[in-house]
Amino acid sequence: MKRLFLLVLWTLCLAVTAQAQKVYQIENSDFEEWGTTWNNVPFGWHSFEDPTGDANLIDMIKSTAHTAKETENLRPGTKGSSALLLKPRNVFLGIIANGTITTGQMCGGSMSASDPANHAEMTLNDGKTSNGSPFYAALNGKPDSLVVWLKFTSNNTSYPNASVSAAITDGTYYQDPEDKTYTNVYAKAKKTDIVSNGSVWQRISIPFVVDNANVEPKAILVTISTNAEAGKGNVNDKLYLDDLELVYRQSVTMSPVKSQNYYYATMCSPHQLVVPAGATAYPVTVEGGAIKLGNAYSGRSIIPANTPVLVRRLLQSSPVFRSTLYDTPSAAPASNMLQAGGTEVKNDPDHYYYKLSLDQTGERLGFFWDSADGHSINVAEGKAYLKVPVSAGAAKSLMLDESVDGIPQVDNGELKIENSAVYDLSGRKVGEVSGRHGSLPLQLQKGIYIVNGKKVAIH
Repeated sequence: MKRLFLLVLWTLCLAVTAQAQKVYQIENSDFEEWGTTWNNVPFGWHSFEDPTGDANLIDMIKSTAHTAKETENLRPGTKGSSALLLKPRNVFLGIIANGTITTGQMCGGSMSASDPANHAEMTLNDGKTSNGSPFYAALNGKPDSLVVWLKFTSNNTSYPNASVSAAITDGTYYQDPEDKTYTNVYAKAKKTDIVSNGSVWQRISIPFVVDNANVEPKAILVTISTNAEAGKGNVNDKLYLDDLELVYRQSVTMSPVKSQNYYYATMCSPHQLVVPAGATAYPVTVEGGAIKLGNAYSGRSIIPANTPVLVRRLLQSSPVFRSTLYDTPSAAPASNMLQAGGTEVKNDPDHYYYKLSLDQTGERLGFFWDSADGHSINVAEGKAYLKVPVSAGAAKSLMLDESVDGIPQVDNGELKIENSAVYDLSGRKVGEVSGRHGSLPLQLQKGIYIVNGKKVAIH
């Protein structure tokens, strides 16, 4: 009775939590946690141990296990200690039930394997549970692809393919395979031509195709089977699964700075993000009334989830960041005054709030007050803003000029340096600086130059 009470309580908490905060990944998609009733079935997933449908057919299907916990045959590079093994079973006089796992509930409704009465089904928050978990997986994100590691051995040359399918829905009833046209699906990902490829571990990436952009994602039904054709498997087929993840590609809208060769933006993502080549991300603080950039997340490093950053990228580089679930992120910044956008702040007398913007000339970038007195701000979700204590005595604007790469900025005026030639970035001599406190040649165009072996930006 105590276990039943805890299970019901856990289910209610899960439903409330899913409504309170957004869900972007499938729970236990690395197959590291296993059920309480059937320890051969991973937590949050279901197979033929607890199907619905025709009672007599269910009894036959349930008679032998289709899933097993695998602890030795793991995919290369995994940080986990277990994987899932799927196996077909002979349920009655040569009738094969493919090894299948789903985030919903299996339904056996017909002796004809290809009948849609045999399917996986899901309804969000339907109250049904088994093996310590419900028959649904909540999801609020809009992923670009589904990635899974698998190792497949097929012993049927006529039907040699395994399958992976996923449907993101609004949480109302949905089944796979479909028995009708469903209008509650946001997007689908499906691959039915998975081959053995020498029975080695493969990383399979399946793109989501939007079905109805007006549908708000609330749940996802994932179904994986040892054979793409119903009932066509071989009892000796084996499908190992590990480290499934939903991948998000986040394109960052950047602000161009005319005097430099870079774009800039603020960003905060609920995902761990891989920094693309040509881009750098920084935490930001304010010291002595000036911007200070923290340790950089450079190309190919991983920004921890929910970390607000200032992003800089080369004009010709990609603005797209890719999420990663199983790679280890770089360390979180020790200090960061950037805050995640998405919640409006009103009349906070203890702080000044700044939004990243170009100045009125469109040539210099900085953080500027977002309200008349600097005590309020409203920045969109996915962006970030700067929150600075009033005690720091910050000004209405905090320019980035002397922060990015530590390149000094001058207004084409006096520069306190020794006699020196001035070169452009291609190495051509473009002028001379004369005297101990010389000035750069006034005819120089805006840009970055080399003086005394150091970069100097003229604006």
